[in-house]
Amino acid sequence: TYVGGSQIGGIAGWNQQDGNITKCSVKTSSVLGNRYVGGAVGVNNGAIEQTFVRSCDGDNWIGSKYYKSNSSMSVALSAVINHLLGMSGGTSTNVPYMYTGGLVGANQSNAGIGTVSNCYVTSTQLNAIDAFGELIGVNWGNVSNSYTAANGISYYPYYSDSEISYFPDYTSRNMTSVGGSVSGVHYDASSNVQLSGVGIAHTSQAVMKDQNTYTGW
Repeated sequence: TYVGGSQIGGIAGWNQQDGNITKCSVKTSSVLGNRYVGGAVGVNNGAIEQTFVRSCDGDNWIGSKYYKSNSSMSVALSAVINHLLGMSGGTSTNVPYMYTGGLVGANQSNAGIGTVSNCYVTSTQLNAIDAFGELIGVNWGNVSNSYTAANGISYYPYYSDSEISYFPDYTSRNMTSVGGSVSGVHYDASSNVQLSGVGIAHTSQAVMKDQNTYTGW
């Protein structure tokens, strides 16, 4: 179990330009942090290939250090309020609990083009507010031939009572893509929220198990 602040990953916090992570895995772990949190890598400017994150669910999760709480005085609720205030103040890139991904928190292009290929995430849950995705939180780089399947992901409300609830923003759940390229990325259609995006296919489990789905991989 890994706990930290920013740029947190189960394998590397920051995989820099020319860094290469190949044939690695993170299993049955929690990777917890404030911002830029990924099951394998927090921030990627290098290459990640043939790497997976699996079974980070149940009492484990990727993302926020704070567990679901129904207390109006909880640290988790305070984090949401601070996040919303930061968003309204125009400083959304510096507020917590965003840029969280099952595999990579942020696939960057500012100090080397981050590339992710032939990777997968299964049976992993995320705990974040926005800019999060089952595979990658936010993408400026290149992503190809990767998938998430049978996740059973549970996004926790940070606060809920009979009058008001605060929930994470689900709109960017699949992947926030602000540049780069995405191709051959598949999501299991059993997810309870519809997913869409350029280069992303949302298919049934039967299709996910069909070898023809992965032609060219």
